[in-house]
Parts: sequence; C-alpha cells; structure tokens
Amino acid sequence: MGKEKFKTLPIFIEYQITHNAYIDFLEIVRNLPSFFDEHKYYFFEQKRSEKDTGVGFEIESVWIASREVDHYVKFEIQIQLFLRDVRKVVLEDGKETFWARAIVRLNSSMVKNHNKTFKTDWWNETLRQFYERYVIRPRLDAFEGKAVEDCLALVEHIKSRMK
Repeated sequence: MGKEKFKTLPIFIEYQITHNAYIDFLEIVRNLPSFFDEHKYYFFEQKRSEKDTGVGFEIESVWIASREVDHYVKFEIQIQLFLRDVRKVVLEDGKETFWARAIVRLNSSMVKNHNKTFKTDWWNETLRQFYERYVIRPRLDAFEGKAVEDCLALVEHIKSRMK
C-alpha cells in the first residue's frame, strides 16, 4: 500500500556495473538498439562525448528509452556509459581491442497516468489514487514485475558484451 501516492515508481536507482579490463565499447553501443527493438522500446542516444586526457580517452554516452505499456503505464530507462583511460591495445593473438575503466549506470522507472487521464486537481488526484489502489492494483503489480524483468535483461545484455 502507498504506491498509489506516487506518479512515478523507481525500479532501478543508480544501478551500477563496473568493469576495469578489455572492453569493446562500440559493440555495446551497436547492440543497444537491437535490445531496445526486441523489447519494443522507443530509444535515442541523448549525449555522446569523447575527450583526450593525455593518458587515454574519456567517452560518455547517455541513452534514453521509453515504452508505452498501455494507456496508463509507461516504462522509462536511462543508461549512462562512462569510460575512462580508454587505450587501444593489441592482444597476443593480434586482435585489436580497447582497455578501459568502464562504469554503466542504469535508472529505470514506471510512470503512471502518463497520458494525463486524471488531472492534477484535488478531486482527480483522489480518484486516481482510488483507481490505482482498488481497481487496477494487480495489473500495476504485474507491470512492475515486467519492468524489473526488462531491466535485468538489459543488465545481462550489457554484461555479456563486456567480457
């Protein structure tokens, strides 16, 4: 009880993956769109910056994804990829790759009433809370579980590309 008071429910808050080793950053970025397409998310890369620091490069990439689940609920995901000290290295087998200190941060939330079905005045807010608590409670719980599944699948997708 009490979840109906919030219009946005956080699913993952600052979930962080750290990886200090060989990494193919381009493969991660190239495969994010296929993941989002497979899970029916609308997505875009909000920011990408590259900077030479003298000892390597710093790369930052921010991705935003959202998916309308039904007329009342929407999932939102934000991914921040930070790579520090990025250096191109040649492995013993002759393959070129990158070494970096990588941090991936994931924030996700479930937005309710995203189409503004209920307005923001006192009466509509009371109706919205009643609707969420007594009418669609099981459906919201199922959507929350689905949002967690999507986020865990995204974490596994990113981790599998970091090996």
